[in-house]
Amino acid sequence: MALFEGWSWISLLLSGSIAVILSWVASGCRVGDQVVAQPNPDQYSGFYLAQPQELKFTATTDKTLSKDAPLSSIPTEIGQYISNPVAFLLQDLKTGSAVLADPAGSQGFPITFNPDLTLTYQGTTTPSTFWHDKECQTYLEVLENGTLSKTVTGHIPAGNTRKIMGEIHLTVQVNTLFNGNCRATFQSLANCYQDASQCEGSSSTENLQNQSAVIENFRPLLESETITPADIANLVNYSYEVSYQ
Repeated sequence: MALFEGWSWISLLLSGSIAVILSWVASGCRVGDQVVAQPNPDQYSGFYLAQPQELKFTATTDKTLSKDAPLSSIPTEIGQYISNPVAFLLQDLKTGSAVLADPAGSQGFPITFNPDLTLTYQGTTTPSTFWHDKECQTYLEVLENGTLSKTVTGHIPAGNTRKIMGEIHLTVQVNTLFNGNCRATFQSLANCYQDASQCEGSSSTENLQNQSAVIENFRPLLESETITPADIANLVNYSYEVSYQ
């Protein structure tokens, strides 16, 4: 049993591949027998450097503790979209609606592009049942803040063949938050983590599957030493933050 419904809510399916959308297709109008090229109003869509710099996990129990973690531990929820370089696609010049995407992909991570070249976003999921108890509801909050620069100062990755437009400096924070009475739920998760027979499955196989889900869910927090197994029962919320330059 998965603890979460997944991240499909945060993916915006684009019409066609990123490579096709970001290819510059000339357009123009005909004046007599001459085609006059029209300026492209979007001067920002393209590929940008976005080198991950820092990853930090935070958990709140009876206290709040933050720990740095290796960049190799960046969750795939973020890493699958923000690569280096990253594709930036401005979807609507008026509203600033845009996406960040792996250049080889067809889905994007939402972001808002502002007139002053800052990047912002705030979004939440619909609350859903956490583990088995409907009295405990969880939701995710995503916060993004940064800037887009048309200047390249960083190192271009070896083997890159794409035209680099500039750099994106961005901090992405993903918060896992809860509503309702979740104390019993976290105690159940702590029990399951320690003993598969306590994982509320209908068979030993399901118990092991449930325990694997619990272990994987808390693995980043445990590996970064943000929490210990004993802290699972007392969790209030947890989050992680990734910085790119």
